[in-house]
Parts: sequence; C-alpha cells; structure tokens
Amino acid sequence: DHRDLHTAYRRQRQMCIRDRTTIGLALKTKLSGDDIALNQTEITLPKSDRAANNLSATGKLSAPADKDISGSLKLSSDAVDLDSVIGLLPENEAAATEGDFVNDLAGLPDAFAGLALDLQLQLAKAFWNHITIAKADISGKASGKVIDLPKVQCELNGMPVTGSLRIDKTSPKPAYAFEVQLKDHLCLLYTSPSPPD
Repeated sequence: DHRDLHTAYRRQRQMCIRDRTTIGLALKTKLSGDDIALNQTEITLPKSDRAANNLSATGKLSAPADKDISGSLKLSSDAVDLDSVIGLLPENEAAATEGDFVNDLAGLPDAFAGLALDLQLQLAKAFWNHITIAKADISGKASGKVIDLPKVQCELNGMPVTGSLRIDKTSPKPAYAFEVQLKDHLCLLYTSPSPPD
C-alpha cells in the first residue's frame, strides 16, 4: 500500500532532521604566517532545554605545519549545557547518553587532540548531569593527552567551591586527580587509579 511507504518515508525524514547537528561559527581573526589571533569568535552549538549553548572565544594560536596547534584560548558563555556539548564528541556519545561521569572525564582530553593550549574558561552558568555550575572561573593547560586545571572556582548547586582537576591519558589506563574544597565544609581528594600501598 502506498500509504505505508509514505508513512515510512516521513518517519525516516523526521529521524534525519532530528539527528542533524548544526554548529555555527562567526570569526574575527587576524592571520600572520603560522599565527592566528582570535579577536572574537562566536560558537553556536545546538540548543538544549537548559541552555542556549553560545560560546565566545578569544586568544592567540600558532598552527605550524606538522605540529600541534599551541597558544592561549579563553572560552566564555552565559549558559552552556555540558551534556549536549560532550555528546558532540564522537567517542563520548554512549557515555553522554548514559550519564557516566568517569567516561565523560576520560573523554575530555580527546576534545583537545592536536592542541596544546593554555586554557581559561569562564561560565556564568553551566549544566552537567544533575549539577548546576555557576560563576565558573577555570584555568590551566589542555592537550589531547593531559588536562591540568590547577585553578577551578565555581558554585556547585549554589555552594562555593575551589579546587583542581587533572586527567592524564599518557598511559594505557587514564589517571584522574581532583581536589575540591567546599567553603566552610569538607575537603575531598580523589585519585584514580588508586596509589600503591
């Protein structure tokens, strides 16, 4: 029956439209040899129910042939849904849908493959799983193997937090270390894999 074929075609078309991912970029750059000055870059990621997912980027990068892109990059946003951003990374699609915190962390260096950056991140508000992050000011270094963030300041679900985060994928088994200090509360230190006895 031609109606069954029409219904199947419409269902397939709806799936293609729903699965399409659009990322917008508006660039103001200055190029000089291998150097790139990002005066103002606006990145528009797919919206979610929780955030518009618009980011601004500024910085200076060096992109010599046959070497990692290096330099400094500052990212800022009024509101970003980290679950939807992590879901854009190919190796993290399953982890993002399952809400697997450790796999999300393990996949973060993959987002910086081919890069060696001094990184600064300022987020007015961000969402990750069931956590609301506000007033985030994070800085450190990021590459495809190691993310080292010695300065992490933010509010987690309304509670002021300072700390640090390190994800090291230079060995076959990724290692994580993060320290969190909650204002006037406890101090948490997590290291994986566990140190030897």
